[in-house]
Amino acid sequence: MSILAKLDLKSVTRTANGNPVEQRRKRLINKLNEQIEVFNALQKGKQYTQMKSVNVTDSDGNKAVSSIERTVKPWFFEQDSGWYIQCRYGSRLLNIYNRHNAVYVKKYSDIGIVLNQFIDATYAGEFDKVIASVLIKRK
Repeated sequence: MSILAKLDLKSVTRTANGNPVEQRRKRLINKLNEQIEVFNALQKGKQYTQMKSVNVTDSDGNKAVSSIERTVKPWFFEQDSGWYIQCRYGSRLLNIYNRHNAVYVKKYSDIGIVLNQFIDATYAGEFDKVIASVLIKRK
């Protein structure tokens, strides 16, 4: 008798755990919270960084996991005597009402308010269709 014949073999189809819409919302909310941290750090004159795990191969060919700091890029920038705030899902810009890709504010201090409104809109499901369309375009 072979080794594999001794095992308890079955055919199964894997079911997805959780609602994909909820998972997308959670991911976007995590990134928006990260942008709030970037905004708070820049207000204090600092740069926000996070630790990132990277696979590294040394000169002997041994592989190891190393942690490095990565700078988180802000989703907001200064232009036209004010500030533009964009919302992203991965590397893609999310269009608001299928027309606009940024919110304009006059004061730097209003950026945090807009980011919090993005979070509220995500909880309310206002970005669901936009995220779905971005994912379809990717394929």
